[in-house]
Formats: sequence, structure tokens, C-alpha cells
Amino acid sequence: MATEVQITGVNFAPQVLKYMVFKGPRRIDVEVAIAKENRQKASVAGLMQFRLDALKSGYRPAIELAWGRWYDASNWVAYWDGKVKIGEDFEMPENPKMENGVLVLTEKQFDDLQGQTFSRKELEKACMNGRMTKNQVLKNPVWQAVVGNKELLQQYADAQFEKYDFKEAMSIGLARELNIPTQRALVLDDGVNLASVIDRFRYLDGSYARLVGVSQGLEARVVA
Repeated sequence: MATEVQITGVNFAPQVLKYMVFKGPRRIDVEVAIAKENRQKASVAGLMQFRLDALKSGYRPAIELAWGRWYDASNWVAYWDGKVKIGEDFEMPENPKMENGVLVLTEKQFDDLQGQTFSRKELEKACMNGRMTKNQVLKNPVWQAVVGNKELLQQYADAQFEKYDFKEAMSIGLARELNIPTQRALVLDDGVNLASVIDRFRYLDGSYARLVGVSQGLEARVVA
């Protein structure tokens, strides 16, 4: 009689990668590729969780991929008439009206955008003077609005300031307001050299886009 113990592992479903990086020449094509993979575009909060998970893994290539590159986010910012709106779920229209690399809106389209609304003067006073201390980041109305989760913002700020030994980091910039309503997608810059800046200089008609696709159901838990 055989006495050797045999062990068989059982997988009921293939393992799904939590994160996948998608890149290509046009944002709209990258968005389509993410949707075909049944994934959600990562928000700034999702990108933060991506970086924190990479750190937790201790796997250097993953850490370098997550922290060493900028990523386009699903968050957006819109400007008009002294108001700044910030929201989520940005998607490139199929035939966008563009000017200087930004999406041009009608006044009605701007009014219909669902997001948090701030006055431009309020934000200029609060956070538009370059890099901030960690305490300033945690109290910043834009970071709070974009991330939507105080615990996640705290964890990310701790990692950003401690891992890279920054005294100041995570700055935010406003694009100048044009004489028409406009909308931009947000970008989370790399955490190594640019210290996780929310970038205002990303052009939607640029020649390159890079987003993270998150497995369906996981992104919701990140921002809950």
C-alpha cells in the first residue's frame, strides 16, 4: 500500500490580475482597450492604492512601475466663470471639440457636470503655491475631493513623504481659465522625481496616454 501523501491544489477560476497598465498613442483607444478587458479606469484614488499595493508586495519591478511613472486618471477638472469643478469617470468623446489640448464644453455641458464645485479664488488661496507639507496635503480641499477617502489619503501621504524622504511634496496646479468652458483629465505624476503632483499640463490630444485598468469590483472598494 502506498503511504505517500498526495496533494492537489484546486483553482475554481483563473486568477485575475488586479492591475494592468494600458498605454497607447490616443487616450480614447486606451479607454476602449480597458473596457474590452472588462476593467475600470483607475482614478487618482485607484492609482494611490496601486502604488501602496506595490510597496506592500516588496517586489522592486512592481514598485518601480507604480511609483516611477506618471499615470492618466479617470478624474477630471473643469473651469468656467471663476468656478472649478472636480469629478470622476472622465471619458473622451468620439469626436471631441478641442482647443489647445483641452476639451471644449458648452455652458450647459459645464453646468451639467456632476462634481464638487469650488471658486477659483478659494483654491488659489488654499493650495496653489507649489509643494506642500504632509499636514497641508491632508487638509487640502483638492486632495480631499479627488481622493474622497481620508484614510487612503493619509496612507498615501505617509508613504510618499517617508519612502522618498520629502519635506514637501504632492503639489497641485490650476490651469488658466479660457474664455470658454473647458475640461481636462487629471494626471498623477510619478512619486520619485515629481513627488506625486496632480498635473494640469496634460493635453488630451497628446501623442501618448497611460492608464491603469483595475479589475471590476476592486476600484469600488478602493474609494468606498
